Amino acid sequence: MLLLLSLISGILVGAEFPLANKIYLIGLNKVSWVAGMLYAADLIGAWLGAFIVSVMMIWKILKKCVNGLRKI
Repeated sequence: MLLLLSLISGILVGAEFPLANKIYLIGLNKVSWVAGMLYAADLIGAWLGAFIVSVMMIWKILKKCVNGLRKI
């Protein structure tokens, strides 16, 4: 599961730079808006990734603790 999430995030982050270059080379008038949106998407993705991984780790730790208490 974590490997799949890492793969997806790696692909999305890797696609940002070529996309930004293509927009810059085309010479669109809204380059600053597109750059801002790409940066916002990067920040939101980083936040979601950190949140999901943290929740998964806490969930696993709590599950182990509960299973350990049941054995007592």
